Amino acid sequence: TRKESSAASDVYKRQVQQFELALDEAVAVYGEEHPRTEIIRENLAWALEDAGRPADAAQHWETLLREREGQFGSADEDTVEARTRLAVCYRRGGRLDAAVIHYERAVEDVAGTAAREELRLGLSAALNMSGRYDEAVTQLRMVLAGRRRRLGKGHLDTLTVHHRLGRCYTQAGRSDDAVDSLREAYRAALNSSGDPEVRRLTMRLRRDLAGAYSAAGRRREADALL
Repeated sequence: TRKESSAASDVYKRQVQQFELALDEAVAVYGEEHPRTEIIRENLAWALEDAGRPADAAQHWETLLREREGQFGSADEDTVEARTRLAVCYRRGGRLDAAVIHYERAVEDVAGTAAREELRLGLSAALNMSGRYDEAVTQLRMVLAGRRRRLGKGHLDTLTVHHRLGRCYTQAGRSDDAVDSLREAYRAALNSSGDPEVRRLTMRLRRDLAGAYSAAGRRREADALL
């Protein structure tokens, strides 16, 4: 409700104010690069994200990234986390070119298949928002291939990426590719519809497949799904 939303907003504002005061005190007492200062700065960055202020959060992630990269190197887990959060904030704040650069670097530096897939999904979103649909498709295809190997084609996480790929083809104006991708995902979802989340996704796939058929001039097949 609106009242609950307002209450949550007030909580976030108070958290930000508290962390801002704590950061000022920590900088004055310990200096910019002290571990305690870093912890408070990170908490403030998260609080600013929660408060819907990605541009302000980005300023603190920039500082944390610079400090961590200098101390531990680019491939350190904490450095990669700071770079990832910076990319997310840039994307949410509309700084898409900068977001792409940091996502791409994080993809290179991160350890772990699942973490790399999540970064590729973030990168694909930034590319998509920039209108760079073919590049977004490339990232989604890599994630889809990996999830098929690890989870199977009917797993919810695989199907979700497959759906995103089909929609990206649609946005790119690649109607035939959109039809092929969404139809394949739809059939896989129908065979795995025991999960309530998969059933909901199946309905969205059906709708988007009908739209792809229509865009490709295949009205009869579109009508059959509606």
